[in-house]
Amino acid sequence: MQLVHFSVELEFDERTQSHTPAHKVFSALGGKTPKIQPREPGANIRREKQKIIINWQYEKCVIGLEKTEDPIECMRIMTQLMETIDNVAPIGKLRSTNIVTEWILPAPQHDFASLNELYMRTMISPKEFMQGTYDSSVILDNEIDDFIIHHQSGPMMQKQLLEQYLVY
Repeated sequence: MQLVHFSVELEFDERTQSHTPAHKVFSALGGKTPKIQPREPGANIRREKQKIIINWQYEKCVIGLEKTEDPIECMRIMTQLMETIDNVAPIGKLRSTNIVTEWILPAPQHDFASLNELYMRTMISPKEFMQGTYDSSVILDNEIDDFIIHHQSGPMMQKQLLEQYLVY
């Protein structure tokens, strides 16, 4: 299997979210603190050469890496980027943290129909009502201590994979 996408999403706790420029202007000119955070564009950065996507917003920060097959290197890059962000916009308390990995098991010897048939035969107990099924996936959610592990697998056509899961 090949690791093709690795991302970390940090959702900031409401009490530790930074006051953005829009919030400060609203407070200064409006005479009071707004009840909700004014929307702003945030920081959307693409480093195409390194295949990195950074999306910093008031509510959360998402950092994604593509085409990096070494999970240890992914964590090193993530840590470095989060330290840089924390130096200029302190992260503070978090409401949640999500780590998402996308893996591909290439099967060039199959077209989609034969790959789906093989996947269903291997992963799903066949039932009569499934005879006309043309697409399938298996979703598992496991709670381990304070973590929820969400696993979803299924066959995909290359076009769907590229459009749905990868930016670069």
